[in-house]
Amino acid sequence: MEVWNPPPPPDRPATGWRRRWPLLTLTSGVGVVLLGAAITWTWYRDFTDHPPDRADRSALLLPLPDRPSVVVLPFAPASTREADVLHARQLAADFTAGLARNRGLFVIAPETASRLRGGQFRIKATAEALGVAALLTAVLTETDSGTRAFLQIIDAFTGEPDWSHTAVLDPDRLHALPGQVLPEVVEELGGGTDGPPVPGPSDHAAWIAHAEATQYRVPGDRDSMAASLARLREAERADAGWSTVPAERAWIWLEAARRGWIGFGGSSDRAALIEAGLVAAERALQLDPGTSRAAALRADLLTLAGRGGEALEWRERAARTGPNSFRAHWDLAEALAAEGSHRRAVSAMSHALRLHPRHPVAMDLRLAELQFLAGQGAESLAALERVLAKRPADPEPHLMQIRILAAGGEHRLARQRAGQLLKLYPDFSVDAWLRQRARRGLPDRADWRSVLIEAGVPG
Repeated sequence: MEVWNPPPPPDRPATGWRRRWPLLTLTSGVGVVLLGAAITWTWYRDFTDHPPDRADRSALLLPLPDRPSVVVLPFAPASTREADVLHARQLAADFTAGLARNRGLFVIAPETASRLRGGQFRIKATAEALGVAALLTAVLTETDSGTRAFLQIIDAFTGEPDWSHTAVLDPDRLHALPGQVLPEVVEELGGGTDGPPVPGPSDHAAWIAHAEATQYRVPGDRDSMAASLARLREAERADAGWSTVPAERAWIWLEAARRGWIGFGGSSDRAALIEAGLVAAERALQLDPGTSRAAALRADLLTLAGRGGEALEWRERAARTGPNSFRAHWDLAEALAAEGSHRRAVSAMSHALRLHPRHPVAMDLRLAELQFLAGQGAESLAALERVLAKRPADPEPHLMQIRILAAGGEHRLARQRAGQLLKLYPDFSVDAWLRQRARRGLPDRADWRSVLIEAGVPG
């Protein structure tokens, strides 16, 4: 039996969705690719324009110290009111002083940190400029229950906080915050227990009086210094066991003696000013034998009294007890240089300048001179290049380069440097420069004269 098979349908073009689905698929695929490209481009542009705020180890302007390093950034006050700003500044000073006493830490000196006040901080820029691995920040705010302090330790190389702490204190208990938090901060930074704690105030009124006495005074104004001394006496009456107060009084007596303020504070002569300072410094050392500031002040006062041998011993003690004190190490360097111990002076001064990265460029010039006197010619020339990068028109580093090159037998280079100097100052002469230094009370450079003239500098 024959089975009937219907004929196949005639060929017809696809219609409807059967005709459109390849085009829809292609269009969708292109759209997905374009969307992915747009997302990638947006992310790339955002990353380029707003990179992560973290430091790059290869971009550090200074090498990292051999121990955990930190800078205490200025604390953000609860408001712009004078009292709140005062509290924030004093707390930052207290935290810096507390951390600085720990030998296991490298703490950027307040001489540099205070220059960051009032700015917007970027982790990358700050850490790379100062050469530190961590930043301590704090924000103070007012709440119904008191003053809220939010502190963070930020890892400079991740840009993320490693530690944070929140404390709410009554307004009259702010002075107790450093004592409560500093041990935890030191432990988190990895400083260990090497370093005595800072004896803090036990009375809030004493803390406030001290803050007002130190932060509002004008060192060169006699009336302002007298007002500061009066406030410090109020602080000492409120808390007789706080060593910071007599140390600050010693500093005021020192400044009065340096300026010859006869009659200041009832003194009869300059010797009486020095003696009052020594008594105050001794009181501070009795209350806190580990204080570097009082030891340094005692050294300054002994120097004024003409007792240089004793002063050097106290400067060395100040540097030992203040491993992170810029002033103690700088003063020790100058004292050692005066004794002719130039190599030790270079070591102390280099450490001082590392603690204070934003130091005046004239300090690099002084370091270069000490390095030359210590027989470190190459290091001295490198320091002078840093000075010239900041002050290319200053004749002093040019002249020092000429002297060092000539002393090292590099007479051709010395003459080249002399030619560069004369391009800047065609009428320059050695004798006029020496007279100008004498008028300004600067150290005598008469022994440079023959070397400079031999190198081609007009006499």
